Amino acid sequence: ASYYQYLYAKVYYANKEGTALLASNLKIPYIGSKTEEEIVLRQLIEGPVANNMYEVLPEGVQIRNVSVKENVCTVDFSKEFLTPVPQVSEEVVIYSVVNTLAELPGIYKVQFLIEGKQEKTYQKMDLTIPYERNLSIIEEE
Repeated sequence: ASYYQYLYAKVYYANKEGTALLASNLKIPYIGSKTEEEIVLRQLIEGPVANNMYEVLPEGVQIRNVSVKENVCTVDFSKEFLTPVPQVSEEVVIYSVVNTLAELPGIYKVQFLIEGKQEKTYQKMDLTIPYERNLSIIEEE
């Protein structure tokens, strides 16, 4: 038999206009020995449960690898990540990942990789640098 464990986490999705993030407090079921980082990222990919929130990551995107070293979480996404999400600003996409991961203990910055390599940009945003959480992009409900 599989026994579910639960992670209580805050995951950030897009608002209706795609201009800001909304926080979703979730109780996420999982099986086996996944890291908290993987669990919240999978939830981000699956999309929101609340109907005032919208998906932030493109269809088909995969998490290739996630690791944490010295308070920096490095997330390696498949190439689909670079596909723009219709009606969602690039800041909202980037900070949905950053702010969600920064809710976990010991993570202060997030570094993006695509297919194992550093990409220069995601639309107008520099992907060579790690990002810290951005509270100004969160919409208070």
